[in-house]
Amino acid sequence: FMVSDFSLLIAGLFCLILGSHFLIDSLKSLSSYFKLSPLFLSIVVLGFISSAPEWFVTMNASLKNLPSAALGNILGSNVINILLILALSGLFHKFSWNRQIVYFDMIFLIVGVLLLGLFSIHQRITAVEGLCLLGFFCLYIILLFKKRKGSQLEKPSTDKFFSLYKCSGIFFSGFLLLFLGSHLAVDSSLNIIKTLSLSERFAGVFILSLSTSLPELATSLQAGLKKEGEMALGNIIGSNVFNTLFVLGSACLLNPLYFELSLYYDYFFMLIITLILFLSLWVFKALPQWMCFAFILSYFIYIVFGL
Repeated sequence: FMVSDFSLLIAGLFCLILGSHFLIDSLKSLSSYFKLSPLFLSIVVLGFISSAPEWFVTMNASLKNLPSAALGNILGSNVINILLILALSGLFHKFSWNRQIVYFDMIFLIVGVLLLGLFSIHQRITAVEGLCLLGFFCLYIILLFKKRKGSQLEKPSTDKFFSLYKCSGIFFSGFLLLFLGSHLAVDSSLNIIKTLSLSERFAGVFILSLSTSLPELATSLQAGLKKEGEMALGNIIGSNVFNTLFVLGSACLLNPLYFELSLYYDYFFMLIITLILFLSLWVFKALPQWMCFAFILSYFIYIVFGL
């Protein structure tokens, strides 16, 4: 059974990666039709859509009444996004200073993480608290659109890769692949942890989160290699905002999410590294390479102490 479960897990990961690739490519083209800027594209399109696997997997886990897997997936993904994906991208290209990312997007992310911590005090995040997270996410989107609309510094992308008809087909194909991939990834991961007697939290934090973060890894590394540091940073910040506010808020509407004690380790670790990232961008106006190496090392320390 282990061999077949691993095969299904690999198939699920392949569907998640391919589905995310389809969504990103189609929305890049769609954004050009609506004259969206590259930075707005990185935060909303790349950031939010590359988090689509987290949404599918977390919603699937919540439907199956697996709260620790659902929460662990998001907490683990946010940690991976900063400590591994952002740090690896920073090794290829120094992130350029952007006032709006630091003083707007990062502030919303920090407040969202603090809200999550506040709601988890009684170890149970209810539907009402999920609605609060979704409401805060809606406020972020509204203000984001207003800020990007009023900015005269950003030039919209004019490249149209596909026709509007083809974009729609690729977009829906991507969503179908993500839906299939999330089912395969969750079901096979649960079978594996049952066979190996691993915890539900372990599956969420260390298996599902790493699996669903692959689209962010691909897009951010590509942006870093092309010396598009601002896009890589926007991708990660947008993804973490989406994960914290929209994904968890949506999951709470299906089933209350119970915060088991071991998940507080992951939560506080995520909060600390989010604050460190903000301070680095605020003080150094960048993410120094030595800090990128420190982030990568910190992830392996996090794994050792988190097992």
